[in-house]
Amino acid sequence: HESHKYGREYQGHNMMPLKELKEEKKDINIRRNVKQMCDEHEMELKFYCGTCQKLVCHYCTTKHHFGHDHDTVKKMAKKQRAELDMIMEPVKKMMNELSKAH
Repeated sequence: HESHKYGREYQGHNMMPLKELKEEKKDINIRRNVKQMCDEHEMELKFYCGTCQKLVCHYCTTKHHFGHDHDTVKKMAKKQRAELDMIMEPVKKMMNELSKAH
């Protein structure tokens, strides 16, 4: 616990008792505020590689994931939502028809 106050690798870490971490609302807020960093390049993971289905840093997009389907997390999330909406449309239609039949 005391060692987390020092050292570059711990900068930006939020410390709290484990009891509080288990509370769902606090856990959600922590995940939103924590920047995830690339273990290899010490850069923030701001991109998502759809090919590998993992978060990557900018450097990784140009080296390890070159030619893969990747973009910013926000843009990839929007793309994934659109794909899910397309998949769900026939399911929603079928559910609507079934509910009318009963």
